[in-house]
Amino acid sequence: MEIYNEKYSHLERGHVLQCVDSEPQTMVVDPAFRNKAEISARLDVAFAIEELGIFHRFGVRLNKDKAWQDLIAFQYDVKRGNATSEEFARLKPYLPHLAQSIELGRMYDQIRDRYNAVLSMLDHVSIGMIILASDTSVLVCNSYAQAVMSNNPCLAIHRNGKLIVPGKQGMLTAIMENVRNVRVEGGMPKQYLRLGSGEDKTGLLLEFSSVVDGGNETDFTADCTFVLLVDPDTPVSLNEQGISAVYSFTQTEMQIARMLSDGHNYSSIAAVRDRSVDTVKSQIKSIYRKAHTSTRAGFIRRMLSISLPFTDDKPE
Repeated sequence: MEIYNEKYSHLERGHVLQCVDSEPQTMVVDPAFRNKAEISARLDVAFAIEELGIFHRFGVRLNKDKAWQDLIAFQYDVKRGNATSEEFARLKPYLPHLAQSIELGRMYDQIRDRYNAVLSMLDHVSIGMIILASDTSVLVCNSYAQAVMSNNPCLAIHRNGKLIVPGKQGMLTAIMENVRNVRVEGGMPKQYLRLGSGEDKTGLLLEFSSVVDGGNETDFTADCTFVLLVDPDTPVSLNEQGISAVYSFTQTEMQIARMLSDGHNYSSIAAVRDRSVDTVKSQIKSIYRKAHTSTRAGFIRRMLSISLPFTDDKPE
């Protein structure tokens, strides 16, 4: 492909221009391909036949936007004929989704191209980080957040690129509006949304705050929201010395805090420590009180605020 792009792709200009001038999502076949002997002698086609094993092809323009031209080409084995109108009809319903996917990808790629160092860093933090546009479209989603969402039905990215919270979409919309109002008024209080439930109040914790760019280092943050995604069921590394000093945890409380950070619940902690569940609940209640929180997700959030968990490896 590198050789083809360097030496022969310019010979496709005529076919490309036909697609550019065509109606979106219509099948465009280069007329030259109707004469197989003639077109096979063209350098780009001869190279494609010999090196890639393809001959017949057609192109499609995906959108109407004048700001860019998204074109896609379908190419077939030399032994096969071109696509039929019936085959294209089966493909056509997928084209709008493909067009939208490319559009969202373009936005993300532009951000990555300009702020690659910052965004690459986010993939080395073991905590979910998401940046949302005002309509809840996901602009940035680091590797850790993607891994959490792949294993949790409470949160997902829809195929249209927007963040969805099944059963609580209205709450998400309201929170986004609150964050937007806070940004206009100049304040910076955070908004929270807890997902899931359980006897020890497990579940994802979403922390929303406005994206503040005091140094004018970016140009895509005018109406964006930063989301911190905390999953108490996913183990995190703790700065035990710092946490113990800040919250005055006893040795026993620090041991339990470590187990909480490893994803254990009341029952598993009680089993490991050979204590009753009621005793463990009482001990955890003391830990939460010292950490000024009332849930495990809130506790993990406190721990992360003391020591952000960096890693040299991206999450699986």
